[in-house]
Order: sequence, then C-alpha cells, then structure tokens
Amino acid sequence: MAGKNDPAVKSTESTINDEMVRDYLIENNDFLQRNPEMLDHLHISHASGSAISLVEKQVGILRERNIEMRRRLSTLTTNARDNDKLYEQTRSLVLNLLGAKSSAELQNAFVDSMKNDFQAEHASMILFGDPENGDRNVGCYRLTQLWNAVHPMGEEYPEEQQKKELSVFAFWNPPMSHIGLHIAKATAMGKPLEVAFACQLDPAIHLAAATGVPFGQDEFQFAGGLRDEAVELVQCETVDLQVPATAEFVIEGVFIPNSETTIGNHSIHN
Repeated sequence: MAGKNDPAVKSTESTINDEMVRDYLIENNDFLQRNPEMLDHLHISHASGSAISLVEKQVGILRERNIEMRRRLSTLTTNARDNDKLYEQTRSLVLNLLGAKSSAELQNAFVDSMKNDFQAEHASMILFGDPENGDRNVGCYRLTQLWNAVHPMGEEYPEEQQKKELSVFAFWNPPMSHIGLHIAKATAMGKPLEVAFACQLDPAIHLAAATGVPFGQDEFQFAGGLRDEAVELVQCETVDLQVPATAEFVIEGVFIPNSETTIGNHSIHN
C-alpha cells in the first residue's frame, strides 16, 4: 500500500487504431516475414462476399499476373512466327527472281510467289505524280475494295463508299514511303492526288517499283535499264498520268485529302 507521501500512480489506457497499425507496418515492412503465422489470421473480403486469407489473396493476384504474362508471351511468339514466315517468303522470292534465266522464268517466279506465298490474287503498281511539280513515282502497295469487307469496329461501310472507293495501305503520318510524301503534300495543299493502278506488268517493272530508288528518280527508267529496253508508256484517260502499255488492266482515280478509312479484313466475297 502506498503511503500518503508516495507519489500518486496514474493509470493510463492506450487505444490502438487502424492508422497506428498501418504506420507500424509501413515502418516495419518485414513484420509479416518475422511473424509468418500472422498470415493465417489476416483475412480480406472476397468479391463473392466470403473472406480469404492474405496468402490466398496474394496467390490469386500472382495467378492473374501469370495468366496475363502468358497471354502477352503468346502474342509475342505468334508475331515473331508471323514475321519469321514473312522473312522466309520474301527471301525465297528474291532468290527465285535472282535465279531466273529468262524473262518468262522471272515472271513465273514472281506470279507464283504472289499467289502461293502471299495469297495475292493480283499484283499491281501504283503510279502517282508529285502534286507540286508533277514528278512521276511508282511503287508497290496493298489495295483492297470495301465491298462486302469486314469493318474492325463492327460498323458497316456506306453503300456508296463500297461501290465507288478502294482502300490503299499507304502509311504517311509521318511519311514512311514515297507515296506518303505525295499524299502529305496533297493534303497540305487541299487537293486530290491523281493515281493509277496498273496491274499484271512486265516483271522488270514490278522489281523497279519494289526497289528503293531514291525519291525523285523515275522507276520506269530503272526498269528500262533492267530489261535493256525502254518501257513503253501510254496516257491515262481520266488522270494526267502515264502507265505501261503492256498492263493487263488499269484503275484510274484520286486520293481524297483527309479521307482515311479504318480497314479490317479484306473483302470476303467469292
């Protein structure tokens, strides 16, 4: 018993709240590692309404991350395989063209590769002129029609657009090809860019169009050097361009400024 002269003893009560526990765990982030048995006593509400232990929650998160990583790896692997296949197809095409002994063999090698390796029904050259000075340019680009095509956003292309327009895969923002430079110029000038699609040509012209001829140089002159004979050209009927006289057919038209179209799968008609 304390005497009357002894100092008074005061009893105090300390209340632990959520904030104190949180601050303690932050300052002592190895607490659960030093006390692993506590993991079985910590529970987190599950989406279903029941409670799960912290270990189960962590396992669930890791499992979801693992699934996402596997999905990404699968996508990367698929893309790598597609790129490897494309490389082998292109390499085979170049070797077959280099090994051709005559113009007929060269043409057959090119057509066979386009049809069998690249599943292209037709191979065409796109001819266009510089909107500022009219300089001619020739290149190889993918072309598709919009009729009966699958829209990637689940929409439908307007009927009038399906009837009158074609879509060309020409990347130009920023300009990534010669046709891209011309489209960029035409767009800045606010004027259409005249084009002509010449299909099924002399193989030398196909090679010239697919070769990295410097911008401003004439691919037809390069093709003439390959075949040791000038390329005969004829005037188009509706645009101010010239096309090879030996083309099986020609589609004439214009690129309309600021008329980009979202493209999905190619047309699926038979």
